[in-house]
Amino acid sequence: LKARARLDPGRHMDMLLIDLIRKTVKVAVTVVAAFFVAQNIFQLNITSLLAGAGVVGLAIAFAAQETIANVFGSVMIILDKPFAVGERVKIGAIDGSVESVGLRSTEVRSLDGNLFSVPNRQVADSVVENISRRPNIKYPFAVALTCDTPPEKMEEACKILHDILDSHPGFDTARQPPQIFFTDCRDWSLNISVTVWFNTRDFLLAQKWRHEINLEILRRFNAAKLRFSRPANTTFLAGDPDYPPIPGSLSFSGR
Repeated sequence: LKARARLDPGRHMDMLLIDLIRKTVKVAVTVVAAFFVAQNIFQLNITSLLAGAGVVGLAIAFAAQETIANVFGSVMIILDKPFAVGERVKIGAIDGSVESVGLRSTEVRSLDGNLFSVPNRQVADSVVENISRRPNIKYPFAVALTCDTPPEKMEEACKILHDILDSHPGFDTARQPPQIFFTDCRDWSLNISVTVWFNTRDFLLAQKWRHEINLEILRRFNAAKLRFSRPANTTFLAGDPDYPPIPGSLSFSGR
């Protein structure tokens, strides 16, 4: 079984299960053989030995309950297979790739390069988010334009975004087309909300596509004279003919 499992590098969990079965059977056969020899060769009273072994086993189990819990946790991980070696997961506050799964702990290499050894009992009881198994990578973002942008320019901005995103090779437009809507009129900007789904599980490839999309948006918007907004306060001077006072508003005059 181990020789067959080694043929596929992705069957690391199978290797752990085979090792666990091998060790369990080895211990069981050794114990049964020891009692068999003691009863038939040395003519010992097996009943009293079993009673004594039960008491000793209970004491050992009570003292090593954390270790036993980790072993049972590894069994649950092996059977459920919530992740495989090499996949990126989030276990509590730990975010990284799984490097190995042992009988006591699971080793996770964080994005910063640190190696965490998480007890299998904790892994089995925690919510495990398997990032590598997501079908795609969602990328929501917003494009903020200045508040004086006329409706015609907002329509042009949405059309430019559709031109850029609808034909992008990184999206499955038939199943999940880009969602582009003029959604917010804020105090300092007019926002266009965009949501796309990259048709890949490769984070670095998605980052490359985001880079290309953002550069193209910047080029097309600058060419169309569409101005990006930023949080700011604007002060209008009294008497500015471009911004006449609103009827009913307060006005101040002085010498």
